Amino acid sequence: MANPLRNIEIKAEYRTLYATFDRWLSSPDGQVCMDHLHDMYNRATIVRGADKRVDEYASLAAAGAREVLLHMEGMRNKNANMD
Repeated sequence: MANPLRNIEIKAEYRTLYATFDRWLSSPDGQVCMDHLHDMYNRATIVRGADKRVDEYASLAAAGAREVLLHMEGMRNKNANMD
C-alpha cells in the first residue's frame, strides 16, 4: 500500500519548486532572461538548410530548446494554480 505521507512530501517539494520558478521569473532579472529566451527559442521548430530542405537535426535541436522554454513557463504557471 502506498504511503499517503509520501504524496504530501512530494506535493510540498513541487510547491516549493513552482514557487522558486515563479519568484525567479517574476524578478526583473528573470524577466530579462525570459525575454531573451523567447527571442531566441520561441519560434518555428522546422529548420531549413541553405538548400531549403528540412534539416532534421537542427529541427530537433530547435524543438528541444523550445520545449525547455515552455517547461519553464509551465512551472511558473503551476505555482499560480496550486490551490
